[in-house]
Amino acid sequence: MRGIFRAALVAIFLTGPGPLTYAALADQGGLASLYPGPSGQPSEKLQARWDAMSNRTLSLLLKCLEQLSLRKPEAALENCSQALQLDPVNASAHKLRGEAYFMLGDMARAKREFDYAVKFDPSDPESFAGRGDTHRNQGAYARAIADYTKAIALSPNDERLLMVRCWTRAIWAKDLDKALADCDHSLALNYEFALGYNARGLVYLRMNVLSLALRDYNEALRLQSEFPIASFGRGITHSRLRQYRAAHRDFAAARRLDPQIDAKYAAWGFRLQKAPSNRRPLCSTKPCVQTALTMTPRAIPHGTPAKSALAILTGRGGRSSGAVRRQLPQIGR
Repeated sequence: MRGIFRAALVAIFLTGPGPLTYAALADQGGLASLYPGPSGQPSEKLQARWDAMSNRTLSLLLKCLEQLSLRKPEAALENCSQALQLDPVNASAHKLRGEAYFMLGDMARAKREFDYAVKFDPSDPESFAGRGDTHRNQGAYARAIADYTKAIALSPNDERLLMVRCWTRAIWAKDLDKALADCDHSLALNYEFALGYNARGLVYLRMNVLSLALRDYNEALRLQSEFPIASFGRGITHSRLRQYRAAHRDFAAARRLDPQIDAKYAAWGFRLQKAPSNRRPLCSTKPCVQTALTMTPRAIPHGTPAKSALAILTGRGGRSSGAVRRQLPQIGR
């Protein structure tokens, strides 16, 4: 009977990114991983931990994990808490309870649970990664990087851990060369990793290397079509390339999938500038209105004729438009 419980737990952990992990990672939040690394087999230490658990504890952990996969964190908390009553120093139970609190948006309690998980089993990279996620969501990027670095030291060839450290540096906009190295390594390990392409796309966008950012966003969306973070990032890239119709389509797709996407990018320093409502708008044609989403009209001299304003905004204003365009701020810089 004991072997059946253990086999079931191994099967769930080794299934790959199921509903919980996939959804969490697709939103660039949540645990970097909830199952053993890419080798597909539990480590000897992990196997030993499972062997030491009672059947009742294993059963409760299975129920906890099942509820997490169904996006029911309250029920997961109840099962994990029962497991901890039987085994107060069970690192896996603390880790899963940390994920439940993370889903509920309670970062303080989530961090406390991951602290316990790290204390009771400092050899588990997933616990460090989970604590790193709570730091990242609280804007403590340096602490998040430190935890991801500890996780990577324990599991150096896990593409998910490398990706999440790359992503954190990208949204922090620091050490972009190190971020690029992490993303390159992650994609070398798994060249069909949509999250890796999305993270590297943001790095290139920060660097303003627009052709490479567009390439990576295209690949991320090819691998995962409904990916609002990638769609919005590609929209910003299109807007910087003055491909405004394509940008408008990407922004619309991202907002349809995630109504909070503008706020997320604003928190990372990317803010789209909308044209103020004036008594006499600079222009009223559809291309000009779309362009005004990404380029400030204040850079156009007051009283500019509508036809000339449209030419400037769309990059067809001759020599005079070049001087004006150089005054336009880069989005998110």
